[in-house]
Amino acid sequence: MKMKNTPDLARLAAAHEFVAAMVADRPDGAAYLPLFERLEKELEAVAAQESAIERARRISKERAARAGA
Repeated sequence: MKMKNTPDLARLAAAHEFVAAMVADRPDGAAYLPLFERLEKELEAVAAQESAIERARRISKERAARAGA
């Protein structure tokens, strides 16, 4: 999966908020639920990927510290 950069993440979050308002405020809002749920999943995937990268960096630093000790 391609790593999202900050502007892409910001655009994704903005789209999620916009579609949430459509679902909540429009009489036909339920029609937009699939898009809302897709955007939610995309945001969760980005957060999980970033979390995994941070874990990998932490492990790498710990390994380097042990090797240098």
